[in-house]
Amino acid sequence: MADKKQLLQQEELEPLAQQESLQFKPGEYLVHILLQQTRALQNPNDNESTIDPLILIETMDQKKFSSQKKGTGSNSTLVWNEHFYFKKSFFNGLQIQSQHVKISVLNHKVFGRNAVVGIYELDFSTIYMTDNHVLLHKWLGLINPEKDFNKITGYLKISINIVNDQVKQTTLLMDNEIKERGKIEESKNNLFVDGELLLPPHLQTKGKQLKISLGRGTNLMKMDSMLGSIDPYLLFEIGGQEIQTDLVKDSNSPRWELNLFLPVMTPCQSEYLIMRLFDYDMGGKDEIAGCQLFRISDILNGQFLEPKWFHIYGANIDADSQQRIYLCSHPDLGTCYAGRILLSMELIDSEQPKKDKHKINDQQTLGKIRQDSTYQWSFQCMVYFALNLPRDDDSYSIKIQWGEYECKTNTEKAKDGVIEYYEYLTIDNVKFPTQEISELPDVFIYLMDGDEPICFKRYKSYNLNSTDNHPDGHHFTVTLIPDKSLKNTPMDHPGIVKIKFLIQPTGGQIKMQPITKPQKDVNSFLYVNLFQAHDLAPTDMDGLADPVVDILFYDSKQTTLLINDTTAPIWNTQLKMPVYKFENDSFPPIILKIFDEDKVSRDFMGQLTIDYQKGLKQGFITKNQSHITKPQWIDVYLYGNKAGQVLLSCNYIDNISVKIPNQISPPRIKYFIKIKLLGLRNLKSFGPLPITKAFVKFNVQSIRAKDEPFSFSNSNEIITQPKEAGSNPNITSIICLEINLPEDDAFIPKLIGSVHDYILKGIMQPLIGQFSIDLKLQKLKTLKQIEEKKDIARRFLNGTLQVDSNVIYLPSLDQGVGIKMGALLQMASGEQHNEDINNLLTQLGILKNNAIYMDQIIKYIDYDKNQEEGIFYEVDQPNIKYYLPLGYDTQIQKAQLYLQKMKLGGQKIQNKSLNQVEIQINSSQKGQQGLVKSNIHYRLCLPCALEDTLFMQQKVFDVFQLRKGSINLREVESMAEIILGVKRINRILEN
Repeated sequence: MADKKQLLQQEELEPLAQQESLQFKPGEYLVHILLQQTRALQNPNDNESTIDPLILIETMDQKKFSSQKKGTGSNSTLVWNEHFYFKKSFFNGLQIQSQHVKISVLNHKVFGRNAVVGIYELDFSTIYMTDNHVLLHKWLGLINPEKDFNKITGYLKISINIVNDQVKQTTLLMDNEIKERGKIEESKNNLFVDGELLLPPHLQTKGKQLKISLGRGTNLMKMDSMLGSIDPYLLFEIGGQEIQTDLVKDSNSPRWELNLFLPVMTPCQSEYLIMRLFDYDMGGKDEIAGCQLFRISDILNGQFLEPKWFHIYGANIDADSQQRIYLCSHPDLGTCYAGRILLSMELIDSEQPKKDKHKINDQQTLGKIRQDSTYQWSFQCMVYFALNLPRDDDSYSIKIQWGEYECKTNTEKAKDGVIEYYEYLTIDNVKFPTQEISELPDVFIYLMDGDEPICFKRYKSYNLNSTDNHPDGHHFTVTLIPDKSLKNTPMDHPGIVKIKFLIQPTGGQIKMQPITKPQKDVNSFLYVNLFQAHDLAPTDMDGLADPVVDILFYDSKQTTLLINDTTAPIWNTQLKMPVYKFENDSFPPIILKIFDEDKVSRDFMGQLTIDYQKGLKQGFITKNQSHITKPQWIDVYLYGNKAGQVLLSCNYIDNISVKIPNQISPPRIKYFIKIKLLGLRNLKSFGPLPITKAFVKFNVQSIRAKDEPFSFSNSNEIITQPKEAGSNPNITSIICLEINLPEDDAFIPKLIGSVHDYILKGIMQPLIGQFSIDLKLQKLKTLKQIEEKKDIARRFLNGTLQVDSNVIYLPSLDQGVGIKMGALLQMASGEQHNEDINNLLTQLGILKNNAIYMDQIIKYIDYDKNQEEGIFYEVDQPNIKYYLPLGYDTQIQKAQLYLQKMKLGGQKIQNKSLNQVEIQINSSQKGQQGLVKSNIHYRLCLPCALEDTLFMQQKVFDVFQLRKGSINLREVESMAEIILGVKRINRILEN
């Protein structure tokens, strides 16, 4: 009976196997992917308005990245038109049928992991069974399974062709080529052509009608500076569908009273409905004045059923045209107020949604949008002082704009970069059509050079009202933002303003109390304890810099010593600043400005601003404490982007009896650092030529304090040898370093490294990228490994740990890795033919009678000596096709190994215990610094990259992302990976 059942099962399986073999024949397969467009990509971080999209395509155990786009909004449509090709050979149909194409849209991050925007995955069968084996011009609905499995996070247009070596390939045309040949016609009446959109199987589309009841606008921005007028019309857009209102001539308070209709498909291809305000130009191109965004989810939830005023934000009328378009298209980035619009919206189920517009005839709706309700509000602010102003001896004022209302300080002349205003400003009895503070317009603060705003800051009104903790208003240390759209904007000195705000309904009982100008206190001082920095922006072409820091405190300035050739300087210095008698709330910020100082220039590298009250709360600022305050890492920013960190603390002393130490260098002890560098992966060249021979440079200066005694044995850098060519070279070298590091882990610095190309025999060594190693984390990891090894040893000695005969313990450089016999046969990741691997291991002598021979997995170098010629040569060198040499030897080390062999009576080194070998290596390396060429074994790697083997999957090595080198490019991006292991950072105990 069992035999009959088995026979039936076999008969059922045979047709399936025949069908699979008919679909996919063994051979070489080519996957051609044309990435065409993306649309409506949503930011996975809701706190940010734009993303930098990067697309990852994975198939057949290969991965490739697209180019990267910058500053893309969720309503943008991007054209990529990039081709990708993948090839791989397969030996049976089942293996091919199991393959997939996975497409991931990522938000590229400079530091840390790229955030997922959305993904889509297709199996080979779906594509291969289409006509001509091609999926042509399809839109894919992306989802982000890390957040919401049922929400569309963007759309991607793509074409995919899968063929084997016996089938003709289909030509995939880019979008611009399609339009030129007239193959398709774009339509504004449909969101997607039928069958053009592919959604994940669990999602289905549904038609809805969007109805917009538009009333009127008021206080619209005057676009014609000479006539002081605007000819406004509105353009609404969602998912490629647009509808425009009627034009109203010469009016900043237009009245439309229109019903507008647009078709919408849910899940919607756009996250927002966009409303753009334009100024009609009879003789030229219409200009955008501003915009507003409405979340589709909010419309679906019925939040806009009743008429409501919505504010529009744009850019200065004198702004650069391209910058102005960008700012006016992103309301969160707008630099000025552009008016408000009254409307309501709703989404209604509809089988045939349409695009239409007509006048509002419903009297109830007209009554609502014609109603003119206003409420009175008042605004108070105290402008204390402005610091870090662009130019000394120039005159500046501070202007506050709140909707269509404004107030302004007197114009004063700067002295030492400071202006003391101490002015009380009010805007009383203003009228807005809302009694909710959350619906009031944003507040803009401008630094004015004459009549021109040059820097600004923007706040939500609801952040400026009174609270229980701040009943008479909030104090702000306002770091102004340069308005890049204007000419002569001070990028390096945008200005900092100390200011106090209070917004409340008119009739509120709270009134700010005036504050007088402070006087200098001869007994009060601020001590800034500056220890070190890391990951600063490199400004030199070699990826380094010569950093120096200006510390500004009110009208005082101190400058540190210059540290040459590093982006991770160590100062360990204390700077003393005089203090005025400030009230707590008006205490000025502490400003650190970092520069790269050369003989002829001083390039800005970044700035950090420390608020005194926040520093007290966070604990890195103390008052009247007699010992050095414990420091914290503070972020440095360059033009709004993070550009490193600084480790510092502050002691504020206003008691003459309190004394603090003036030496702040932390105690140091000697450490031995051993770095085992595997290689580089996915390197990218900046120029037209490919990577030649890349090498790595470690900047020892980045971990050596400036007061460290000089030693001729300690060089400032360690450089590996350029060996393998191409973008994925193996370095396989050991770096040893003996250096004094801080005893307290909080002060242990980062080791900075860089990767360079080797061109024309080293005449040219262009920078490829930089990386950094957190030695504190590596120390903690080393200590954890030591404890784990001790625990295993204790358990083995007391008999609680049993040794499995089916497990072979391989010494993975410094860490034991257990690999089961079955897993060893699959060390070449991605290979499905265990029999082939089995035969290869048998051929190499590793597998004999189903037993694994350890001495064939790790081969230790054996040297003999040619007595006549007096040279050493290697005995039985393994085939480097299957064995990766982890280093190489000098003649001196060869002689040492040969002498050790003679002392052992001619025995090979591998006959000794592995622990003894490691001890010998460590003892021979102690006291050395630099590139150590004494690694004495080969590692079995099989015919694949070492990082793809089980050996690498045991996390023996760490992967460090490379960053682009020169900050002059005004961008930092991940260019490659460096794979290395910091496997030993041990404290050396002195006798």
